[in-house]
Amino acid sequence: MAATGRERELPETTLKGKEEGDDDAHLLSTEQLAAIGNFHSGLAEVSVQEWAILLRCNGDKMVAVDELVSSLLDWFPTPLSAAEVSDFIDRLVGQEFLIRETGGAGFQTTPRGAEVLSQTKVPLIKGAMWSLGTKDDEGGNYVSR
Repeated sequence: MAATGRERELPETTLKGKEEGDDDAHLLSTEQLAAIGNFHSGLAEVSVQEWAILLRCNGDKMVAVDELVSSLLDWFPTPLSAAEVSDFIDRLVGQEFLIRETGGAGFQTTPRGAEVLSQTKVPLIKGAMWSLGTKDDEGGNYVSR
């Protein structure tokens, strides 16, 4: 993805508090916290709407504008305006995550855009599983599932 010049490797993971039940068992070391404070992951920054556009346009052929808009209307309970969709597409094209067919009649995810989808796949699946497995009264407590 777009390198910022701030990327660097984090120190090897070492957990503080090795004993079961220790409240600090999942905290990062001081070195890791310091590294995270000065480090960019290198991951692309895309909104969920942009991610949806990349996902819908990811394939071997161009996706027609009306098919893309139809999918977005189906996927988002509050319809996105034409201006919003246009802005998302312009940003994705500008980042070289999406290509626009001559005349703007269709779109396709680029290999760079496919990399964005690959980067986000596991976190999104984990988030969906968390959402499906969380009871309303659990709040923000993390429980490994």
